[in-house]
Amino acid sequence: MQSDSDPVRIQTCVSLLEQHRHLHLLSCGTSVASMLALLMMLITSTDTLVWLMVLAVVILLGVYETFLAVRIGFDTDLLHRLASHGSVTDKELRALDEALSYFKLRPESKAGRPLEKRLAGSLALFKQQAWVCGFQLIPLLCAAGIHAVKASLA
Repeated sequence: MQSDSDPVRIQTCVSLLEQHRHLHLLSCGTSVASMLALLMMLITSTDTLVWLMVLAVVILLGVYETFLAVRIGFDTDLLHRLASHGSVTDKELRALDEALSYFKLRPESKAGRPLEKRLAGSLALFKQQAWVCGFQLIPLLCAAGIHAVKASLA
């Protein structure tokens, strides 16, 4: 059974999930910077294979982050629509499960989950996106630091 606070909890979750766009923009910028650096390295042949692999990993993390951003955006839209109806009923959740299953967007094993688990799952995706974005930045920041140290020693 659903409670009267469900729309408030859903809207709170939606408000947080909408912030995924900021992470996505940061990730896109990081990916573009990595692609440009990779291109420059390939053109000038100045650096080692290790840096090429690091940049390739950063770019792959950017692709994964984009997948997460799409998933989070989809969840955000679905949750927003649920909250706009006022009280969320089990019937609405079953209808959502049927639609997701029809389009093969959710395995049958996850059908029938309570609202709390759905919200927790969406928040877990958001946290995963934040971690991926952070892991994307670390190699670039290290590379910039190493480059700055090398430049100061030269």
